[in-house]
Amino acid sequence: MAAHLASLGAEFTGTTGGSTAWVITGELPARRVREIELRLPGLTHGEGVWWSRPSGDRELRPH
Repeated sequence: MAAHLASLGAEFTGTTGGSTAWVITGELPARRVREIELRLPGLTHGEGVWWSRPSGDRELRPH
């Protein structure tokens, strides 16, 4: 999951968890949110939960 998020431009601010559950926090470009929402069930075998909130603008970086 984290590798897929990173490939979509995610920047992680933390991970917590253990053997049964993980929480990954960070930022993802808004243009990629819908893509990960649609792929989440397949990436997590139907066990993932997604929540997000707007966090403001961030500097545009060259690709």
